[in-house]
Amino acid sequence: MKGFKKLLALAAAAAMITGTLGATNVWADEVPVSEAADESVKRGGDLKLGIGHDLVDLGVPSVGLTFQGSLIADTAIEHLCRYNQDGTLEPWLISGYEEDPDALTLTVHLREGIKFHDGSDFNADAVIFNWELWTENGNIELAGVTEYEKVDDYTIVVHLGEWNNAIATSCLYTAGAMISKEYYEANGQDAANANPCGTGPFVFSEWKKDQYVKFTANENYWIEGLPYLDSVEFDFINDPATQISAFLSGEIDAVLECSADTCLTLKSNGFESETKPLISGGASTILWYSCQDEGPMGNVDVRRAIASAIDMDAIWEYCSSQTGAIYDRTIQWGPNDVWSCNPETKGYPYSEEAAKEYLEKAGYPDGFDMVLYHISNSSQDEAICVLVQDYLAKVGINASIEAVDQTRLNTISGIDGEAFTGMTLSAGRAEVDLTTYYNRTFMPDGVRWVNQVDHFDDIVDTLTEGMTCKEFEEKEAACQKLSKMVIDDYCELLPMWTSSSAMYTHGNLKDHGIYQINYIIWTPEIAHFEE
Repeated sequence: MKGFKKLLALAAAAAMITGTLGATNVWADEVPVSEAADESVKRGGDLKLGIGHDLVDLGVPSVGLTFQGSLIADTAIEHLCRYNQDGTLEPWLISGYEEDPDALTLTVHLREGIKFHDGSDFNADAVIFNWELWTENGNIELAGVTEYEKVDDYTIVVHLGEWNNAIATSCLYTAGAMISKEYYEANGQDAANANPCGTGPFVFSEWKKDQYVKFTANENYWIEGLPYLDSVEFDFINDPATQISAFLSGEIDAVLECSADTCLTLKSNGFESETKPLISGGASTILWYSCQDEGPMGNVDVRRAIASAIDMDAIWEYCSSQTGAIYDRTIQWGPNDVWSCNPETKGYPYSEEAAKEYLEKAGYPDGFDMVLYHISNSSQDEAICVLVQDYLAKVGINASIEAVDQTRLNTISGIDGEAFTGMTLSAGRAEVDLTTYYNRTFMPDGVRWVNQVDHFDDIVDTLTEGMTCKEFEEKEAACQKLSKMVIDDYCELLPMWTSSSAMYTHGNLKDHGIYQINYIIWTPEIAHFEE
C-alpha cells in the first residue's frame, strides 16, 4: 500500500504498509458520510463539560495551545484533516490532496462554500495565511516549504526545498487548524486568541477566566442539518470534591481530565471511563537540562543514575490504579508495538545498585541537590513527584519539589527557556512517527525543550534522514535508530508512559468523540443526547 498517510496507524494498520512512500492521492466524499445528519437523532440540549484546567490561550492554534485548549478550541476551529480510527488522514475541510515526492509538492484541494464564523470565505488565501502564521509563531513543521502556490481560490500547491514525508500531516493536521484571516488581520492576535473564529459547528460566545468557555450552535454550518446540540460549555473545575458534586448532581453532563480522587469516587458509584486508546495521545516524560556545561545534569551517567533509581513500573501501576485513564508503560517516547518501536532499546530497569554505580562513575558518589518541577494544578503530578523524590533520596539525590503554573512551564520549556539544575515532569504528544515530535526538541531549530538538550550530530542526521526518505523501510529504520539513540546512547529523557485522559458521562451523551481517537479533536457536530 502506497502513501504516507498510513504512517500514523497503530500496529495492525502499520503492518499493511509496504513498498515506497510514493505519490499519494487521497479524496473524500462530497460530504463526510459519517457526518451526514440523521433525522432520527434527538435535537437540542445544552452540553456542559467539566474540565480540570483553565486556559492561557484559546483562539490561535499556532501559539501553542495545551491539550485542553486545543480540545476546547476544536468546538469552533476545525482542521483540514482529521484522523480515522486506523490512523489514516481523513479529509475534512478539504476534498482531497496529492503528494508527489519527485516533484517535491503537496497539492491540496479545498471544499467550496464554507465560511468562517465572521462570514469571511474559507479559501486558499485563508489557508495560506494560517500556514504562514504557524511558522511566524515559531513552529518548525513547515520550515521546509519554499512556496505556497495559489492555483485558484480552492487549490494550493505546497512546494518543498527537499522532500519531507510528513508534509501532509504537518500541513493538514498539525498546522491544519483554520482561523479567519479577515478577523485576525482586523482585530490582531490578542483579540483572535480570546475569540476563536473558525468554521466549526459552534460559534464562540464567552470566555470567563477561571470559570467557563461557552459556544452556541452555528446556524450556517457547512454540513446541512448539523450540529444537533444548541450549545456547548466547558466549566473549569479544579477541585475534585467540586468535580464530583457537579457531576453526580447533574450540574455537568460529563467530566474530563479527571483527578485521581474524582476517578476513584465515580468508579465506586458505578461509572466507567469512556476513554479509548488513542491514535494521537499524550506522552508523559521526565526531561532534564542536559546541555549544561557545568552541573550534574550535563553528565550522561548522572542522567542514567536518575533513570535507574526510579521504579517507574511501580509508579505506573500506582497511577493506573488511581484513574480511569489509559496508561501504557513505555521505555520510549512513543507507543509500544508499532513499526517505529525498537525492540533493542533497553531503557533503564529499576536498580539502586546501578544508580549508585552511575553516580560514582560521574563523580557524584554522595549525590547532589536538584529541583523537580511539575504543573501546580495537577494533584497526580504532585503525587508522582513525591514518589520520584523518595526513590532519588535512596541514592543520595536530594530533589526539592516546585509547583509551577502553565505560563511558567512554557517559559522553562520555550525557545529561550532558562537553565535549571534539575528535571521537569512534562506532557507532550505520543505518535507512531517519532520524527513528528522529536524534531521539535532535538533539532537545533526546534520549539520545545530545544534550549535544554544537546543537539548531537548523529541525532540531527538521523532525524533529517527520517523526514526526507522516500522508502518506508528507511523511515522505519531511522525511527528505530532514533529511539535507541535518544534513550540508550544519550539518555536525553526518561519516558514514563503514553496515555489518554479519563472521561465520564451519565450514559446519555452519544457520538461525542472525546478521547476516542485523538487527544485534541472531538466530534461536536454530531454529539447529542439520547432520549
